[in-house]
Amino acid sequence: MEIRDQQFFIDGVRDRVDHLSRIQVWPGVTGAGCQSWLRQFQDLDCGLLGACLLDNLIYRSKAQTLALFRAVMTCPHLLPPSAASDFAFIKTLQGTRDPRIRLVPVIPGPPTKSGAYMLRLLDRDLNLNGRWQILAENLGQLPAAVHTVIAIDDFCGTGRQFVTRFLGLDTVRQLRRDRPELRLIYMPAAAHQSGIDAILAADPGLQVFPGETLNSDHHFFDGRVLERYKMNGLRDILNDQYARILQAVPLGGGVGPKGYGELALTYAFEHTTPNNTLPIFWQKHERWFNLLER
Repeated sequence: MEIRDQQFFIDGVRDRVDHLSRIQVWPGVTGAGCQSWLRQFQDLDCGLLGACLLDNLIYRSKAQTLALFRAVMTCPHLLPPSAASDFAFIKTLQGTRDPRIRLVPVIPGPPTKSGAYMLRLLDRDLNLNGRWQILAENLGQLPAAVHTVIAIDDFCGTGRQFVTRFLGLDTVRQLRRDRPELRLIYMPAAAHQSGIDAILAADPGLQVFPGETLNSDHHFFDGRVLERYKMNGLRDILNDQYARILQAVPLGGGVGPKGYGELALTYAFEHTTPNNTLPIFWQKHERWFNLLER
């Protein structure tokens, strides 16, 4: 793709996103919100940056997020050799006979937490039997017959939260000591490779099966996402424009200007935005209107 006329490119991106919103492909992004967000860039003479950011936004609706889980739940890694179909694993979790598998939301806490919310969505979408679910704090009561525990989450960025707040739980640590033969699986809808690597370094016996995997190529400023644009010096131009915006608006508080872990992602779900995504998308400020919610 070649950027010859910047305003033509900016208008084209805005029209495309407006269309995606109207046909409910991006149900949480409104045309009016998109225009307001882009106008801020143009007011600071950074319109090209706003358009490129929006053009590279990976936005997963609720239906798409569920499709990611369905894809991983029908993959060969989870199917027994005797499986009659790709849906054998899901069917075992729908039935009344104990599958000897338990699903657990990753982070303990209220139902609004990411793991609990994902599990609720899966319940409704796949009609799972709630008897085969357990809270992390109750893993000490896990029946001896259970051979697999699957931790459900929406997104894994650096992996630090999973390592500290799940693997670091007393119940999980005790379980790993007492039941070394138990198969522990981490299943996020999406994960960054750096987070997967960090988790496997902390617990080499654990398995990670994400619905989709991001990597350093997805870093907006340093990865390969900008290579598809045929414009000399584009990377430097966008870095300069981002620095100009950060000078005018102090974004990045708590996570850094390039998101938590400096992953600089342009990734979002309909229900939330990971803090590894560039804060220019989701942080609110008295001088900045956010496009996405977190």
